[in-house]
This record gives sequence, structure tokens and C-alpha cells, in this order.
Amino acid sequence: MLREISHVQQVPSDYFRRWFADENLDLIVWHKPDQTIHGFQLCYDRSWRHRALTWTEDRGYSHDKIDDGEESPLANRSPMLTPAGPFEATAVLSRFRTSARYVPVRTRIFVRQKIREYEGKKGLRTWGYPILGFSLGFIAGIGSFVSYAMLS
Repeated sequence: MLREISHVQQVPSDYFRRWFADENLDLIVWHKPDQTIHGFQLCYDRSWRHRALTWTEDRGYSHDKIDDGEESPLANRSPMLTPAGPFEATAVLSRFRTSARYVPVRTRIFVRQKIREYEGKKGLRTWGYPILGFSLGFIAGIGSFVSYAMLS
């Protein structure tokens, strides 16, 4: 069950943040001064292929994998968001519904609505990277080729 983390560090001159977490999901919600939602980031599959769906009022949607920056025990690097490919909206929505009992109702409804809306956009990236002309299938194909080449 997603539970709110108390004493979340707030970033000066940024929107007020609320953070909800459980063993599989993280939900960070940014609120404007009038308490309306400016944006959210729903992180999922934390133990396997950590990914995040982000929506903000001014930028729209982004679906990314989270590179924790820890490929070497000798270097401590910052996590980075990189393109993740297709978004499995039905599965993520199901997990969110199951886990979001303690998330405020208004926030739950808003996040569910945005997940469904993103699903309707067929997972198209709307911000974040300059290579928007490439289709996700093309990028996934390159990843499959690289994986195949590495196994050969």
C-alpha cells in the first residue's frame, strides 16, 4: 500500500511535493499554491526495470527508465531518466489501483485519469529528448540488435 512519507524535503522556489511509496511504487505529486496538481511522477517496477511516468502541466508526458547510475561500485553517479519505450498502462493502472488506497481521493482520480489519457496517446513521447523523429519501435529495434550482438 502506498503510504505518505512524512517530512519530504521541499525544494525552495519549486512546487510543494508530496511523496507516497510502497515496495513497488513511488508517487511524487507537485502541488501549486492553490493546492491543484501541477504534476506527478509515478515510478514502478522498482526491483526489476525501474521506470517512471511523469506528467506536468507545462511539459505534458514522459515515460522513462531510471538508470540508477550505479553500474560500478567505484563510482557514485546520479540517477538519470532515459527513454523507456512502450508504457504498459493496463498493468501499471492495475497496480496503482491496488496500492493507492491511502492516497487522497482527488489525487488518485487525477493520476488514474492521466494514465488512461497517456494510454490513449499510444505512448508517444511529448518532451524530454531532441530525437522525437525516431519511432519507439526503431529505438527498441536497436536495443534488441545490441542485446543480440552482445549475446553472440
